[in-house]
Amino acid sequence: MKNPELKERFKSWIPHGMEFIGPDQTERILAGCARLREAFAALGAREVIPPLLDFAPTFEMARQSEMASFQTRDMAGELLAFRSDLTVQIIKAAASGVFGQPGNYSYVQTIVLDAAAGSGHRRELLQAGIEFLGPADRRVETMIGLIADIRKDAIIVYGDTSFLRALLSGLSESDFAAAMKILDRKDIQGLRSFCEARSLQNSTAQILCELPFLSGASLDPLKQAAAGRSDLLEIIAAAPRFSQIVYDFGLVRDLSYYTGPVFQGYLPGGHEPFVSGGVYDGLFEKFSGRPLAACGLAFDVMLLTGPNQGR
Repeated sequence: MKNPELKERFKSWIPHGMEFIGPDQTERILAGCARLREAFAALGAREVIPPLLDFAPTFEMARQSEMASFQTRDMAGELLAFRSDLTVQIIKAAASGVFGQPGNYSYVQTIVLDAAAGSGHRRELLQAGIEFLGPADRRVETMIGLIADIRKDAIIVYGDTSFLRALLSGLSESDFAAAMKILDRKDIQGLRSFCEARSLQNSTAQILCELPFLSGASLDPLKQAAAGRSDLLEIIAAAPRFSQIVYDFGLVRDLSYYTGPVFQGYLPGGHEPFVSGGVYDGLFEKFSGRPLAACGLAFDVMLLTGPNQGR
């Protein structure tokens, strides 16, 4: 060990962001996984097990946040990474023909992400998820309905990345990524400075700067802000209607592959999402060169089955 002070601590300590699960919580987790597996099977999903190690670029195309994959090199010098995103692995396998014809696939597996000590991020997460590959009617409604069935008390925050794509259609990809980061921080002054620096039209700048204030159970404020923009109003009109939804079209995920609706679910009193998902219609094409509709979601099983989480 690099730090001599830690030479003996390894006997009783574990690395930060990791957790040893005791028998009581293990029982709750296994029961929760069984319930999720039943729900996924009812939607026609077949369970798969992606590899623990994959080529590092597989994961580099997915995550934009400060958290990163743990990486290593094999004896041949290949740069490998421990899995940090199960969606890209499943899409990659489907695009490579591993599964035969695309369909619905589920998983219950861990991912690991590196994060600095004191950041508040766990570095090992148990995820249970489902991927829908191929065109499907009402696929977003199906995913949100699944969340509502699993937890009737969930609060679901819904947005759509295509709204921001349409609003900022004249910007470069790097400028769009910069806008997303500022919006994620809800930095109003940062948004104003961004609009001024890029000489955005007044109507575009006004909508962008108002987005952080337009979240809620009703879409009417967003419709009023987007009045006169038929492209934006069409995206708003496509939003699903569920009593548990809070609309936030400034919702930004830390994964770069989303192309349409995105959502996160929260439990009462919780500050971390226990489920996240969305639409990523362009991801399959990145691996295969062929377009295919795709979407999915993943539950954080530890949050879903915590000791104080009833149904």
